[in-house]
Amino acid sequence: MNQVIVFCKTKQSVDRVTRELVRRNLSAQAIHGDRSQQSRLETLNAFKDGSLRVLVATDIAARGLDIAELPFVINYEMPAQPEDYIHRIGRTGRAGADGVAISLMDESEQKMFEAIKN
Repeated sequence: MNQVIVFCKTKQSVDRVTRELVRRNLSAQAIHGDRSQQSRLETLNAFKDGSLRVLVATDIAARGLDIAELPFVINYEMPAQPEDYIHRIGRTGRAGADGVAISLMDESEQKMFEAIKN
């Protein structure tokens, strides 16, 4: 399995998704503003060196991430702003590499989806 970043809107969602992935025996860790700087650095280093397969993050925590050759991004929840969508999917397919972004949404996120399309 390749690596993937899963984006969520809230810290609570990040923690919930991470718990579920770990429960299913996937190598996943959370990164968000309530984590200590040391914890965030350790998680990022594990992701960068390939020992961590799934990074579950909020938009703010993921700003400025530079992960080479990231093939997948999953939007578990649609972002609050269209610009955040661009930042999220911009994490994959860098430097001419192929990348896939998958966005999950429910009916309550339809307006955001329309804003992103336009």
